Amino acid sequence: MKPVLLTGANGFMGRRIARRLLDEGYAVIGLDLAPAPAAPFTRYVGVDLLKDDLDADLFDGDTTIVHAAAIIPGDALGSYREEDDPNVQMTLNILNACARHDVRRFVQIGSASVYGPGESARREDHALEPVSAYGKGKLACERAIERCARESGLSAIILRKGSVFGEGMPASNSSARMIGAIAAGKFFVPGNGLNLKSFLHVDEAVSVVAASVDSLAPAPEAGISVLNAASEPVTVGAVADAVADAIDARRPVRVPTAVLKPGQLLADRSGIRSLQNLSGSIRKLASTDFLDCTRIREFFPGVITGNAPEQMATVAIAQCKH
Repeated sequence: MKPVLLTGANGFMGRRIARRLLDEGYAVIGLDLAPAPAAPFTRYVGVDLLKDDLDADLFDGDTTIVHAAAIIPGDALGSYREEDDPNVQMTLNILNACARHDVRRFVQIGSASVYGPGESARREDHALEPVSAYGKGKLACERAIERCARESGLSAIILRKGSVFGEGMPASNSSARMIGAIAAGKFFVPGNGLNLKSFLHVDEAVSVVAASVDSLAPAPEAGISVLNAASEPVTVGAVADAVADAIDARRPVRVPTAVLKPGQLLADRSGIRSLQNLSGSIRKLASTDFLDCTRIREFFPGVITGNAPEQMATVAIAQCKH
């Protein structure tokens, strides 16, 4: 059995990735700060990726790294510094271990936040202009992986995923918050709701990760493949209405952005982090930021086929039962 070292193994995606890879015959070594979970692993190691060196016995010549560990910071940038970003530090620690132990296969669970908002579909060669602390950190991680590929012969796949959702997602997940707010009658759609977004159901995200691991299984060639990963883009209004209809809630009202702008400006200038983050969330929800996923469909045909509004409606029904 070929070994896979999975970081963030006890997370929302991590547990599902572990089960899928185990089912496909991989030996999965889970790394996470949390205590050992109920989910099965070939081996599970509690480790702080910000502090701990990784033992040599975690690796052999055929190891594939799947780096799913991530920390979601607040949206307010403040005086952002790459050297203080925990996601960057974790990634550097993993990459240094790869270089020490001659690991050549690496799958990075990245983010579409490296692009920033805009009016056109983001292809993989689009300009990278992140506006959030998380996006800036994820871009720094990508740059570190590129350096490692040049210097150490790493073969890597970077998955710039859309907004991942699914049953069992944490309460902090943006889709979980939206569903909860719609159920409580407290959600509104900023603007006309026709702006496009890219979503990805967690089961399809796991399938993409598994396909990436499979593609690296033969003798890898040094270099980076960057792939956007999302279902077909959908409007915010269509997703919100599908959720409301599924749980018999009132469809969210549309609030013109001109009405919201004065309050957002006050929040931005308030110096209060919670208000600044709320303003940033509204601005993000009203923006257009969707992915062109032509390339991943060529790499992995038939892996992403879901309809985001229908999938989100099903998830909403399950969430509202709990």
